[in-house]
Amino acid sequence: MNKQNINIDVLTEQIANKIGKPVSETVVLATIESFGIREIDAQQDYGMQSLDILASKIYTSLIEVSKQFQLKNAKEIADTDTETMAVSGYLHTKIRLFSKYYPLGILHLLPVIIQIVAIILFGYSLWTYIGFNQLQSTAVVLGVILGMVLSGGFIQVIGKQLSFHYNYKNFDLMKSSLQYILKLALITTLGFGVFVFLVNCLIPAFPISFILIGLCYALLISYLLVLLATLYPLKERWMISTAVALGTLVAILSLLLANMNIYLSHWLGMLTVIFTIKGYLRYYFKKQIKTDTVSNNKVRVSSFIYNSYKHFIYGLLLYIFFFIDRILAWSVSINEKSPLLIYYEKNYEIGMDIAILVFLLLSGVLEYAMASFTSFLSLEQKKTLITDIKAYSRKLMKLYWQNMVLFFGSTIFIFVFIYLIITSSWGYEAQFKEVLNNVSINVCIIGSISYILLAWAILNALYMMCLNQPKIIIKALFIACLVNVFFGFVFSRLISYEYSVLGLLFGTLVFLILSLKACANYYQKLDYYYYAAF
Repeated sequence: MNKQNINIDVLTEQIANKIGKPVSETVVLATIESFGIREIDAQQDYGMQSLDILASKIYTSLIEVSKQFQLKNAKEIADTDTETMAVSGYLHTKIRLFSKYYPLGILHLLPVIIQIVAIILFGYSLWTYIGFNQLQSTAVVLGVILGMVLSGGFIQVIGKQLSFHYNYKNFDLMKSSLQYILKLALITTLGFGVFVFLVNCLIPAFPISFILIGLCYALLISYLLVLLATLYPLKERWMISTAVALGTLVAILSLLLANMNIYLSHWLGMLTVIFTIKGYLRYYFKKQIKTDTVSNNKVRVSSFIYNSYKHFIYGLLLYIFFFIDRILAWSVSINEKSPLLIYYEKNYEIGMDIAILVFLLLSGVLEYAMASFTSFLSLEQKKTLITDIKAYSRKLMKLYWQNMVLFFGSTIFIFVFIYLIITSSWGYEAQFKEVLNNVSINVCIIGSISYILLAWAILNALYMMCLNQPKIIIKALFIACLVNVFFGFVFSRLISYEYSVLGLLFGTLVFLILSLKACANYYQKLDYYYYAAF
């Protein structure tokens, strides 16, 4: 069998997974075009004179197969699994979903816990060190922030692209897409780093050594986070904690035993995480992809960009939103000794670092809420009669508010836990041998409230993303960023630097209100948007 025939067989399988039994040749043709396959590809890769001829051949093959087997697309297969899940009743289904996805969400915290334990025991973690002076902290933290912002868009793209291919079990195309995204992320980060360096050479705002150190952290952290993100859609989350623990151990040992330079030990630890994950990914795809398979799967750039750019923008804006208040606070001239335009302020950062634990501790609730939404979205559709479409929206809206009861119930316990950390003798003071000042406490309280509301807004955003409505969320997040900048700037300049956290609070409120409005509008015609999304 020549390569072109193998390519046709592979494409036929992809189309069967996508549409099941085809209604007509036109549907097959439209599906082929949705994969980004062009007329010239039909000739070169498949040996057909045109896409119409290719579609006709695949349509005939699928019809013949359907006479012997019942062809189902991936969604129909998933719906069958969901129906099976619900046989024993909705309450039991909810309990099973909760017991599975809530702990899964909490497992997101394990890499964070590893870092916190390392800091408490050694004063050191994968990219932090309590012995940094203020200038060193500024360079490192700005590098960390830049790395996170640069990775934000690619993390969202990876989640969308790899989840799609994983659902269809198309590991070959998943591997090609992943390699393309990783290459693009690396080039983008390097390119932006060179741009920042050249601009700083023309307009010297920071010392050269300061810029080089910050950019090294940004490059490594950006690539590391993008790699970590690949393990979520692959359902290999355990490897995240393993790689982070190994990298942290290497960094600590290189500092304590080999007395390595602090920056080099950090970079060695991050490189350990990077190469560990890359090695595991190579093993994973080698196991999933048969070595005797000849692949035609390659990334269609135009199709890739069209399907991904909105998710990239969302991820980029989300990470920018997270750090606006910090940059505004640090850019206030706190005293005349501040040597840089942006200068790290320890008390503000400590307050925000503790506050963000609220957001992380809510990850289990968010994971369960999304799992229950996607599961019952399909279940209720099968139960609801076409004569009572409004009941479909009502039931899903009821589920939404049931999840919010769980959300707010969890926030009460989490908020109490955070309050005890900042006030109790066994909390921050006992672990770090210093008392939190009023700036840190006030920032932590306002930041905690902001992150609770932000978690709610992000959950609404995830619902809209699930319904393939990213545009409205991007607009809401962009407006929220502007509000964050405006109020953060005004309050930090007119009152005091720490009040830039109010920008985060007001920006989050705007994001929450707009996302709630979007959810309310789309829930009214949920059946239509669910159908359109798939």
